[in-house]
Amino acid sequence: MRVTYYDHYGLDVRDVDSTSFFPWNPASRNGFRQWFILQHWNGLNASPQPKPFVTTMEEIVAFSGYLN
Repeated sequence: MRVTYYDHYGLDVRDVDSTSFFPWNPASRNGFRQWFILQHWNGLNASPQPKPFVTTMEEIVAFSGYLN
């Protein structure tokens, strides 16, 4: 069986609005806010347009037995 794990690290409003993600370093919020702006600013004159970081991992899992 092949299992594919897929995750994208796109930022939404909840990520930049909440302090619960950054209780240890308020300066980190500024970086995430800037990243949010780059991902959501449709009028940004950049090529290519910044996109969320994507992680993909595949794993082959061997198994045997019967399905009842």
